[in-house]
Amino acid sequence: MKKNVHWSSAIRIGSLVFAAAIAVCSYWLVPLPAGTRVGLWLGILLSALLWGSFLGAYAYAPLSVFVSEREFTLRRGLGHKTIPFRDIAQVGEYTGGWPAIRICGIGGVFGFIGRYYNREFGHYFSYVGDYSQSFYLKLKNGRQYVFSCEDHHEVVAFIKKHI
Repeated sequence: MKKNVHWSSAIRIGSLVFAAAIAVCSYWLVPLPAGTRVGLWLGILLSALLWGSFLGAYAYAPLSVFVSEREFTLRRGLGHKTIPFRDIAQVGEYTGGWPAIRICGIGGVFGFIGRYYNREFGHYFSYVGDYSQSFYLKLKNGRQYVFSCEDHHEVVAFIKKHI
């Protein structure tokens, strides 16, 4: 079963604004200090770092989930993350709520991605495009993940049936 990850309006707008800001900064950074060779290379380097951060965020962006009879797979912008059902201890709908503290990651550009914490749920890894469609996986080794996708109720029921 394959389900797409829906990005909320805030995520879509945040991603577009971030891309536009980088484009504007790149436009001003490269030619502005071009009076010297060092200034030109500094502008190019800063522009490349900004675009690299944008592409790095997309590399971890949740795009879709795939559930087979043996494993759960998240397809990201670059690569995928697979969790075998034998490693899952618990699955359910995520109602951890806000406020969540971002320990390391990004929130608002291509999703809420990274390591987060809140009082009710504790520490978890987030690959969420829309928190209203989110669910969690608690693994036997203690790690916790929060994912989101369209028809998340169906995915949760399928995983519960197979673990």
